[in-house]
Amino acid sequence: ADPIETIMRLAVLLSAGLTPANAWRHLADTGDPVCRAAARAAAEGDDVGAVLAAAGVSWTDVAAIWSVAVHTGAPLADTLRAVGGALRDATEVVADVSVALAEPAATARLLGWLPVLGVPMGMALGFDSVGILLSDPAGTACLASGTTLIVIAQWWSRRLMHRARPPTAVPGLRAELWAVALSAGVSADRARSLVD
Repeated sequence: ADPIETIMRLAVLLSAGLTPANAWRHLADTGDPVCRAAARAAAEGDDVGAVLAAAGVSWTDVAAIWSVAVHTGAPLADTLRAVGGALRDATEVVADVSVALAEPAATARLLGWLPVLGVPMGMALGFDSVGILLSDPAGTACLASGTTLIVIAQWWSRRLMHRARPPTAVPGLRAELWAVALSAGVSADRARSLVD
């Protein structure tokens, strides 16, 4: 199941007065394996944060918040609602950036293929493109430098696209963990040990 929706449902159930074990059990009725494992851990008194951390990358932020809130006694419903909103915002930013990068990525792919398509087009127009590229020293130099530039341009475009994508983690998670710990009234040293 979607971690964000699960967190928001869990926050609502906890706000309604359910215990964490009962809230997880209610969510486990949906059939989600992560919710079932968390419900089992909560019912047995085990560490739900460890179960969530083992559930995969999309659950690690939730696991960190859950663990700090449980260890410090911070209110789980408010904490989960806040992190759910932050996760939702981060997901929306990733989607917006993906939409914004779609056009430049398509343009880069098109421009990467144009030189390759230019050779057959030149042959269709009656030019000896292949002969010039393979037999003439200037043509061979153009082929080598053009191929090198195409490879470099594709690598550079992929690198730019990769760097433009924001991380999917909650921005400021470490600060949020500190805020949760300190809002529960623990000392700075105890908060540091939980956050680090």
